[in-house]
Amino acid sequence: MKLDSTSTSNDGLSTLVTCYLSESSFTDNSVDWLNQSRRLLISLHESGELHNFTVSIEGGASIEYDAEQSVQQSLHTMVSVTLCCVFLITALFFRSIVTPLRSVISITMTLACVYGLVELVYQNKLKTISWMTVPMSFSIIVGLGLDYDIFLINRILEYRIAGYDHHSSIIAGLYQTGSIITAAGLVMAVSFGGLIFSASPAVYQWSFSLTIAVLIDTFLMKSCVVPILLAKTGKISWWPRKLPQSIKSLDSIERENDILL
Repeated sequence: MKLDSTSTSNDGLSTLVTCYLSESSFTDNSVDWLNQSRRLLISLHESGELHNFTVSIEGGASIEYDAEQSVQQSLHTMVSVTLCCVFLITALFFRSIVTPLRSVISITMTLACVYGLVELVYQNKLKTISWMTVPMSFSIIVGLGLDYDIFLINRILEYRIAGYDHHSSIIAGLYQTGSIITAAGLVMAVSFGGLIFSASPAVYQWSFSLTIAVLIDTFLMKSCVVPILLAKTGKISWWPRKLPQSIKSLDSIERENDILL
């Protein structure tokens, strides 16, 4: 560490010492030095060796490091609160418990796939993933996934309320919304994908996360996983909501020229 300059306030109560480390302050060794130095200062303060003086290490990489630690500590709370809000809002809208639970499960599956791919691509290649990638992309991924999910599920519910049986409602709802969701997903993927050529790791990792999330959500979750989950859960998909008795089937939709003919 190299001493650069010192300055003392006019009242003589505070002193600023500017130093430079022998290597970049953003490296792992510098972060270790910062943590060890802070722990040493805490120990000296508790033992009284600082004689009531307050010594702190600030500036440079320490500001980013402190911000990172603060965000990481709050990340679990943010994830939990966000998913709970998703559950409560969709539960109130659909008047069901099973439907929002399935929504949270499908969104969580998307998040797991996305961040797994981010680690596979960038952790092995660049040896690091920007700490801003997950906080910046999480809420957007959840919002997009929930938007497409509600659009599809609400259309299926409309057919079910109209008296069509469960499986016919799923097929009709998917047919009605599939092309719209696909087109919207492709537009969003192109929009986010343009930033993948950025020189900033935080930006291109964020872009990669959102692009992959939209493609997974569009072509896998809403086209395959969600309809399969709905089909497997059967009539309890809307529990405890009461729905009219099923009196129509897919054949009825074709005959009535509702969507297919």
